[in-house]
Amino acid sequence: MCSEIWYLKIFWEIIKKKDLLKKLFSPTKYLNYDPLFLCSAYEEETPIKAYLPYKQEVCWIRSTWEETCNAVNNISIQKTSPPFNLGTDLRALKAFQGLAYHEFKASGKITKDSNIIRLDSLKINQKETKLTVQKAKYSDQVQSNLVMDWTDNHALKELGVATLRAYFTSRYPQRLPPLSDTHLANTIGIAVILFYQNSSMEYVPYIPQRAKGLINNKKILAVFEGGYHCTASGAAEWSESENFNQCITKDMYEELREEVGIERDDVEVMLPVALCREFLRGGKPQIFFAGLTKLSEKQLGEKRKSAIKMQNEMKDKVEIEDNQLIVSDIDHLKKSAQFFGLTLEAIANLHYAEKFINMYLPNRSRIIRKAQEKFA
Repeated sequence: MCSEIWYLKIFWEIIKKKDLLKKLFSPTKYLNYDPLFLCSAYEEETPIKAYLPYKQEVCWIRSTWEETCNAVNNISIQKTSPPFNLGTDLRALKAFQGLAYHEFKASGKITKDSNIIRLDSLKINQKETKLTVQKAKYSDQVQSNLVMDWTDNHALKELGVATLRAYFTSRYPQRLPPLSDTHLANTIGIAVILFYQNSSMEYVPYIPQRAKGLINNKKILAVFEGGYHCTASGAAEWSESENFNQCITKDMYEELREEVGIERDDVEVMLPVALCREFLRGGKPQIFFAGLTKLSEKQLGEKRKSAIKMQNEMKDKVEIEDNQLIVSDIDHLKKSAQFFGLTLEAIANLHYAEKFINMYLPNRSRIIRKAQEKFA
């Protein structure tokens, strides 16, 4: 199996080469993807790896499979009411939020305003991870976490700040804002990297390429356009369930089905592995998953084509290209990754997914045997 070295080495090569850094992590209209800039903005926070702009809140991977499963089984959800309302106490901030939503809608970056999950607070101890959540709207994050570096002629400039990020860093110097700050939606993102066994019998990550911009001449993805990305990702949809698996894990399976055509029966194992806060989107919480699919590379390609066809027929946003990063071929890997880039989210997800697969595979036969005995 490929080790952690390949993707971190490429990430470091990009960091060192200003031309590559500017090309692959250059600022967009709404977000500045430069990892050096992001880590500088939050100098008091500790990234999960040098210049990898995510702060770890909790990692559920333990030294043994049993301990890992126990940690995952002790993730709980508590819901609060009423539904979340984005803070609008400042006139300039309210005007900024309204204009940001108008801009996103006009550009096609938002086509429906679904109910998603806000992380209101997080309590962690040795035995349990407790997530307190609220119902929020996708539009709440459009007006906050997704427009952190927008510099157009907006009302925040009346306060003497050029961007929403600058507004928050003036209030919380060099630190991420607390989850309790209602001026940020802090809705939960979910992402997964699945491993598969290639023709050389190596276990390698399935990394599709994210769609590159215009779709149907209008619809544009909100983040990470064009880069090699996680197997699937999205915003956690609101569920009436208070069970983590029914609320969060179930939605991760739905993202896999919609984006790349992978059904639940195609997955041998999948678990949440970490919860981080992302510097790019101002501390937006991200739950990373990892797992193993039973599908071959050829089958993954067929499923991917079917998913893209279905999205086109339903006139949904097509989130991926019919392409993936072949990580077993190091030459192709370097060429592809340095041309399109691995997204920041994919690199962070790989950091945990590799730890998971290295813990799971040595115990795989025993785990499968025990599962078969349990359901025999």
